[in-house]
Amino acid sequence: MHGDPNTNVLEHGDAFADADLGDGVRPLLLSKGNTARVLGGITEREVEKRIDAGDLEAVKLGRRRLVVTASVDAYVTRLRAEARAA
Repeated sequence: MHGDPNTNVLEHGDAFADADLGDGVRPLLLSKGNTARVLGGITEREVEKRIDAGDLEAVKLGRRRLVVTASVDAYVTRLRAEARAA
């Protein structure tokens, strides 16, 4: 990244791990690219498949389709539970 190191990573489209928007606020919506990175570097196409399958919730904001952060957390929780049960 260039510029101020204190600039929020989402402004540059970078993935984040426990990043916040200041004052401990996590973003409520993620781009498909950020969602892909947060989920370990899967493809944006796989994110779209997970949305279409109902595993991830997405909303339209203007022309953009954004993933609800809480649905990413819930999806990972389900994956972990499935792994424990296997």
